[in-house]
Order: sequence, then structure tokens, then C-alpha cells
Amino acid sequence: MNDGVHSSARKITYNYKFIFQNGEEREFNIELDSVTLNLTQTKNKARPEWTKLGCFKCPNCTLNDQLSPERSECGL
Repeated sequence: MNDGVHSSARKITYNYKFIFQNGEEREFNIELDSVTLNLTQTKNKARPEWTKLGCFKCPNCTLNDQLSPERSECGL
């Protein structure tokens, strides 16, 4: 059985595939360190425009892009 979760000695990988009613498909692959559970993906990868705090910011978000320009995008 393949439940979308794979693990190796040092990482855990979650693979998500969403298929929407309009036929659009989106895939997300998340890699975690199996000991610390920290994300292991490259942080320098360009993020989509919708991740910018100016586009949308969760009501409980404490990030301030004006005070910390390096935190101008959601880390999730």
C-alpha cells in the first residue's frame, strides 16, 4: 500500500496531489529530517507570488515584512 509517505534513514517525504473539479492538478512534495522534523528542501527556491505577506497574511501571523524584509514570505 502506498499512502504517500516515504521514509529513509534521514528523511521523511510526503507527496500530495490535488485534482480539482476544473481538472487542474497541483503536486506538493515535502521532505522532513526524520530526527528533527525540520524541512530539508532548499530554501533558496523561488516561491509563488501568493506566499508574500502582502498578498495574504493569516490573522494570527506575527511576521512583519516591514521590519524584517527577509521574512516577507510565509515560511509554510
